[in-house]
Amino acid sequence: MPKYWLRAFAEDGHVRGRWRSGAEHRAPVRRAAVGRDFNTDPQAKGERRVALETYLDHHVDGPCAPVLRAVREGRGPLDEAQCALVLDALAWQVMRTQTFRSFDEQVG
Repeated sequence: MPKYWLRAFAEDGHVRGRWRSGAEHRAPVRRAAVGRDFNTDPQAKGERRVALETYLDHHVDGPCAPVLRAVREGRGPLDEAQCALVLDALAWQVMRTQTFRSFDEQVG
């Protein structure tokens, strides 16, 4: 989960989460929803491809971060292009989940 999304819902630099057991906990934004190499693909020679991470940075997270910041600060209304950026970023959030990846592997 990108840090800029977490910051949008943080209080005092922390977000609330749930352990798999269901127990609530608070976590600092810098450590919340972290998965090492989550958006990389393993390669045969032990190298990691970062094409997806680079794409997300340049075409999703980078462009959407200032728009989400404007929403958080109450600046608006959003124009059509900004709305499209937010919707695209929301769709990518669903695709970034482990549940979606498991489903995609089963269907694929």
